Amino acid sequence: MPLIVRQCELIYEALTRSQTFKGLSTFSVEVHRLGREGDQIARDAIAQLFSAGMDALEVVKWKVVYNLLENCVDRCDDVAKIIERIVVKHA
Repeated sequence: MPLIVRQCELIYEALTRSQTFKGLSTFSVEVHRLGREGDQIARDAIAQLFSAGMDALEVVKWKVVYNLLENCVDRCDDVAKIIERIVVKHA
């Protein structure tokens, strides 16, 4: 399953269980782990672009796509941090 989809599913599950606040930190931990994994994937993909001998314009296009995907992963991580703050506030 794509990493971003999994992050979004975890966030959805956390939000649907937010009435009880039980187990929400587990969701945040997994979203953060996936975020770190996504960051590594993006770094590796961008590094491959520059070592593959591709046309400069193609490299720029793919770099933009990878950066957008990484931003998506980072925003999911931000949502998980907000959920953590809510859990702490209501603990």
